Amino acid sequence: GGTAQILASITAGMNTTSGTGTTQGSWATDDSIVFGTGRNGIQRVSAAGGNPQQLTTLNLKDGEDFHTSPEILPGGKALIYGANIGTTQRRLMIRTLSSGDTRVLEAEGMMPHYVSSGHLVFGRSGSLFAAPFDLQRLQLTAPPVSVLDGVATDVNRAGSSVVHAAIAGNGSLAFLPSDDVVNTRTLVWVDRQ
Repeated sequence: GGTAQILASITAGMNTTSGTGTTQGSWATDDSIVFGTGRNGIQRVSAAGGNPQQLTTLNLKDGEDFHTSPEILPGGKALIYGANIGTTQRRLMIRTLSSGDTRVLEAEGMMPHYVSSGHLVFGRSGSLFAAPFDLQRLQLTAPPVSVLDGVATDVNRAGSSVVHAAIAGNGSLAFLPSDDVVNTRTLVWVDRQ
């Protein structure tokens, strides 16, 4: 409870098609919050407030137009996030915070999340995938495998993407089955009589 506190003023990379700008964020163990600003990359701000620090910028040469779903990995050495290329391609990225080195972690996927079992979990084509991840070398150590099919995903016309799933620290998973996607519509006839 309590009164909402403004932590920082930001300029989100507003998308005039959808009206969206900021994307998902996460709380890091160093008591900072990382969040996507859409077309203005990913930023970090102290939980106590202050000026945001720019962590990523779009790689326009590679066609990136949106950064989303950031998460600082345990140990605080690196950031994982999603990069959208146009309205159809999603890839997983990793950025080493000390050097700024950025690379593609997985060519197809969205909304990455590291879990305590040592795996990276992410969405792809209506499924959740998992792959073992080495926190020291900051790389996948085996190819991803599908662990759950039928997970609702949304991609809006502006290209922003959401996997309707969340994993708790204890490994519990909550998800919205793809049959229950919120965008499902039913046409009904309503008569005032």
